[in-house]
Amino acid sequence: KKGTMKKFLFCVLLCAFLLCGCSSSKEIDDLAYVTAIGIDEGENENLLITFVTAIPSNISSDKGGGGEPVACSSIQSTNVFTASDKISGKLNRKIDFSHCRLIAFSQEIANKGLGKFKKTLLNEKSFRPNTLTVVTKGKTSEFFKKSSSAFDSNPAKYFELMFSGYGSANSVECTIKDFSGGQQSILPLADENGANGCVVIENDRLTAVLDEEQITLYKLLSGKKLHSYIDFKEDGAILSLNQEKAPDINVKPEYKLKISVTLYLNGELISENKTLSHKKFINKIKKQCVEFLEYTARDLNCDVLSLGKMSRPRFATFDEYKNYNPEKRYKDAEFEVNIIYSDLKTGERNLRL
Repeated sequence: KKGTMKKFLFCVLLCAFLLCGCSSSKEIDDLAYVTAIGIDEGENENLLITFVTAIPSNISSDKGGGGEPVACSSIQSTNVFTASDKISGKLNRKIDFSHCRLIAFSQEIANKGLGKFKKTLLNEKSFRPNTLTVVTKGKTSEFFKKSSSAFDSNPAKYFELMFSGYGSANSVECTIKDFSGGQQSILPLADENGANGCVVIENDRLTAVLDEEQITLYKLLSGKKLHSYIDFKEDGAILSLNQEKAPDINVKPEYKLKISVTLYLNGELISENKTLSHKKFINKIKKQCVEFLEYTARDLNCDVLSLGKMSRPRFATFDEYKNYNPEKRYKDAEFEVNIIYSDLKTGERNLRL
């Protein structure tokens, strides 16, 4: 009987504890979940902030409901957080950033500089470090409005698939953490059709727009290109290429910074001409990789792969590393790219995949 009584008292206390917890929880009808934020140039030195908000469907009439489950609202303000207060009053709901999956900057904003947004966004505990960042060709407000029919049912999932880097061969993934972590970043470039290219951010400003070939080379060199089709139009051939593992990178801090990258690839040549040699196309990719590294180093003065920092273990102290100054020497670095490649037949490829 004593054992039964103890169990009964335990159940009563547990129920009381759970009920207390529920009483302090947020009412879902009182929240508007921000799934994406757009930042444009505004008027009178303000920003035009656009919020894509998902509003729970079970909205009671006394909350001013009856609207769409996903809403795009734009407002002039000096920053994201004062704008959220204004939108909160407009929607009659408390803004919640915990489900935000995307922060978009217009190309106009990126040209002027993104530095002031770095710490603000990363230090705000409401934003997750893996929140995606993107640059839009036009205004972000127009981008969201034109894309609204595509993401109306599940905007967070739509943005995640579109800008994660895996959904598009012509894009990469960049999070708030990546964007805030250094002087250089590669951000996706988007239009109303979604991810459509990439931009280089150097010293917080947009430095260059990468074409499709350059994006493929960047993803191969960074180990982010798991599979791709490379079109060699002049030869009427397509190379179905797989990246077996991450590249090996060797950095030697000599008088000139020497950087060697080894890629591990396998693939199948898709062509009607059976006499074409894989070696020819692999040598062409190797040459293009070196040209891409030289272009970003010499023309853009930008270490997009953070290769210079990899020389740090070569120095006994941080002062020696700092005095060597790999960031300054990177512009004149010597690059070497090696490719270890194996030819796959169709049957072998299907078995391995």
